[in-house]
Amino acid sequence: MAELTEEQKAAIANSRARTITPAQQAAIDRVQGVTAPEEPLGFTQRVGQDFDRRKQNIGGMVAESIKGNQGYREGAMQAAGQGFAAVGDVVGEGITSVGRGLSAITPDPLEDEVINQLGIFFDQPLMQAGKRALEQGMEAWAAFSEENPRAARNIEAVTNISGGGLATLQGGKVLSRTLQQAENAAAREARGLIEGGGYDSVDSSTARFRLEEIPDNRPVIAPRQNIDSDWNEVVEPRSETGVRMRAVESPEQIRAIKQGFDEGLIAMIREASPVDRQKMLKSLEITEKSKRNLRYGMDERASNIAGRSIMDRYKIVKSRNTEAGQSIGRYAKNNMQSTIVDVEPSVEAFRAGLDDMGIVIKDDLTLDFSNASIENLSGIENFLSNIVKRMSSNRKMTAYEVHQFKKFIDAQVSYGKVQEGLSGKAESIVKDLRYNLNKMLGDEFPEYGALNKTYSESIDAINELQRLVPRADLSSDDAAKQVGILLRRLDSNAASQSQVEEMVGALDDLGNKYGGSFTDDVKTQVKFAYELDKIFGTTRSGSMSGQIGEALANSPRTSTAASELARIAAEKLRGVNQKAAFESMQELLNSFD
Repeated sequence: MAELTEEQKAAIANSRARTITPAQQAAIDRVQGVTAPEEPLGFTQRVGQDFDRRKQNIGGMVAESIKGNQGYREGAMQAAGQGFAAVGDVVGEGITSVGRGLSAITPDPLEDEVINQLGIFFDQPLMQAGKRALEQGMEAWAAFSEENPRAARNIEAVTNISGGGLATLQGGKVLSRTLQQAENAAAREARGLIEGGGYDSVDSSTARFRLEEIPDNRPVIAPRQNIDSDWNEVVEPRSETGVRMRAVESPEQIRAIKQGFDEGLIAMIREASPVDRQKMLKSLEITEKSKRNLRYGMDERASNIAGRSIMDRYKIVKSRNTEAGQSIGRYAKNNMQSTIVDVEPSVEAFRAGLDDMGIVIKDDLTLDFSNASIENLSGIENFLSNIVKRMSSNRKMTAYEVHQFKKFIDAQVSYGKVQEGLSGKAESIVKDLRYNLNKMLGDEFPEYGALNKTYSESIDAINELQRLVPRADLSSDDAAKQVGILLRRLDSNAASQSQVEEMVGALDDLGNKYGGSFTDDVKTQVKFAYELDKIFGTTRSGSMSGQIGEALANSPRTSTAASELARIAAEKLRGVNQKAAFESMQELLNSFD
């Protein structure tokens, strides 16, 4: 091994100013899987060798910004990377001694910012391609630089290399590994929330981040200020239970936020299922087309997508309900016609209910309403008389006859509610009679009971949806539109909000129970549609937001209006506009695997 110069010795002594024992250094190197070079270049030596090249690079980068081939901010970042030589040496020379890392040769504030900015910078897809070319050597890097000159200038700025200077970097793989491991305090906090799941995972503070796998399950480097003085805590240990993840800032998520989308929405999109994101794309497409085609917007709206999701579940529940009803009929006919059952307990409970209403069953099994609370309500009197008459025709009933009697009660209740205004106590005691008879049959015939449970829970969910959209034909293709409008109550203060939420939950549970295997979330789709209306407005002039928009358009110009115009002008300068907003959301939704 060649003897070190005095300058190299001084640089090494300075870099070890923070005491670290050989055992600690060896432990850290083993965790990292990296061996420090035997002959490291001195810090000041590298600065002297590269000074002339940096000056030449800065001139070219500034010229590119002036010509408009790249933004001034980007040019400034490149120039800063070249002008402040320590940044390049940190990434090159400094990182080769991984145990000491950035903390060994930079002040803590600079170290944290370098780690943060380089991590964000190299998360971009084009920068990732540049990293791969850098790792492959000079020939691959030259080809990449020729095809992507702008990206190459960015990479050269922060890595302190240029073309033939590639060899001075102590291995592109060292740079790649370090950047893959970098995770600042905000990123670690976001990772904790995202990995925790539940409501915390969609907290707005996580909106800029998404998780990605750390290649080869390497450890995560923590910034110096966030660890204790013991160097053994610089690196987190490898995971013994699975793949380690890191949080990175997503360019697509950041662009969408800059276009005005709520940070909570961005976090929700990240955590949504792939099916939800596909449906969001459809909602976005509808909204965009509606802005260009007003006639189309009269027939389609973003909330229709959530409406179709509910109708998909409804169709499965409806199919199972029909199937259960048919199975009950077949089972009763084939297995229950010869079995006499005891209906007396159910009849006595019904008689007690009539007594409470002041109704007397006479010896001839007719009803006396003279002291009843429903006297002279002929519709309800006829309804109860029909029930008693059917019961009195044959007191010894087979199980099949009881089954048929249940169907008779259902028909009478449906007819009575529509034609006679049946409600209250009279309806309640008849439904109790039906319940008791059904339970008796289920106890006697378990298979019949199971089929009835399926029928009962499915018909309840079907009836509740129909109740909430009474004018909708649930068998028609247009039902999704009306259901979509109904679902908007989920994000409102409407009195029926909780009822709509329960309906959605019931159909979702039953749809999956009956084989639907739904992985999407209707509430997520509804919220997305609502946020689209907030950002882009609604084309429905009769809607609340449409009316407010029209009122604002016709209102006198005020200082508030002037401020709004100023805001719009500022957003235009920053590239915030409707077209860019559509594009940013589309890119975000397509950016997930």
